[in-house]
Amino acid sequence: MSSEGRFDNGGVFYIPKCGRVVETPKAKQLGSFIDARVSPYEVVEDLRKYEGLLPETSHWNLEPGKTYYVVRNSSIIKFSIPENIKDIKSVNLVLVHNDSPTFKIKPNSEIYSNGFTKLNVEPYGGMIDYSWFDRPLGIAGRVALNTRDGITMRDISINKDILTIPSQAIHINNQVNKGIEFNRQKDLLPILGQGELKVEDIIKEYNDYIKEDIIDYDLSLYVREPSKIIGANKEFLQAPRLDDLGSLFPANEAFEDAHNDGAINVLCVLNNEEIGSLTNQGADSTFVSDVLHRIGKELNIGIRRLLRQGIAISADNAHAVHPNAAEKADPTNKVEINKGVAIKHHTNYATDSLSSAVFKRICMNADVPYQDYAHRSDMRCGATLGPIAQSHIPCDIVDIGVPQWGMHSAVETCGVDDIEYMYQALKEYYESIITRPNYYDIDIKRK
Repeated sequence: MSSEGRFDNGGVFYIPKCGRVVETPKAKQLGSFIDARVSPYEVVEDLRKYEGLLPETSHWNLEPGKTYYVVRNSSIIKFSIPENIKDIKSVNLVLVHNDSPTFKIKPNSEIYSNGFTKLNVEPYGGMIDYSWFDRPLGIAGRVALNTRDGITMRDISINKDILTIPSQAIHINNQVNKGIEFNRQKDLLPILGQGELKVEDIIKEYNDYIKEDIIDYDLSLYVREPSKIIGANKEFLQAPRLDDLGSLFPANEAFEDAHNDGAINVLCVLNNEEIGSLTNQGADSTFVSDVLHRIGKELNIGIRRLLRQGIAISADNAHAVHPNAAEKADPTNKVEINKGVAIKHHTNYATDSLSSAVFKRICMNADVPYQDYAHRSDMRCGATLGPIAQSHIPCDIVDIGVPQWGMHSAVETCGVDDIEYMYQALKEYYESIITRPNYYDIDIKRK
């Protein structure tokens, strides 16, 4: 499928010589989104709206035609209800995650050594260690404050270049280019500054609205380098945290822009995928099933039956074939950047022929290119949200993603066209009504 002419209404333009999209609004917007949302807490804060916010601790009174938001810690679920409850035929549900590999700051983290203050940190997720050296780093997360009446939680970020993890010069470590293994407790501690400094003092200095004592915190490092559109034809987006904000952003845009009179649209933005989802707000928690159950109960509809009508989508980025290591890709299922959404096939994913076929038909309806991804059989494959969520909700799921290079690096790369393709495919999904008139057939109709 050609990408030419696909997004004329979006202000895109083409280079006549190569005939490809050279600038796409969604990729630029994604870059700005990544630069401004540096922790899962900030992502949730950006996506939630106080109008329609539903506390889990309160009674719900859901109204037709409204959009609602449920927050549990650092995860959020958004859902929209059609105007006429009797017209609801299915549930369209997309799962994404808002965390990325990073370093978490331990309690009592200051280490004073040789005139400097270092921070004691631990790795979060399967990160590429060497990619974090010699980069400007900031701090973001949440702090617990002591108040007169108890505890209050505040999301914070220090949007300054205040940390770095310096590498050792090749003259000192002359084996550095021979594949050495770094000691994470020794080699990867970030330098905060000269002299004896305290993390709590730095937090208050850059967040002067905090007056109370900090009792505890959940803080991580983040890469401060801004997102960039790069490449001779401006075909790549290079940014930190592309996994999984590269799929999360177009999913949220599609949710906000879509309208469907025949389905409940749901977007689940979940934290802690990078460490297995075994948390109170992760995909392996009760969060998704709790919210779906309450929707069904409040609207007096059979939510499990509606879930069985359609499919759910797990959107988490995929590996694109590496130009310098093409032999590490599956020989017959090489996914390329800027060639379309990747459909992920492996025993570690939830995709099967049914869910894959439904998503392919949705892409056909939207005139969006797609690619089949498979992993080499002699290499270990990662996992994602799909199979975990499938153990909690009764629906077929397809695992898809934006193709990218350098997954789990401090800075990653994807194609600008693929952000557009993901948005268009998910918008088409959110505007589809998927039903099963019998065991063998699946109907896919546009709203």
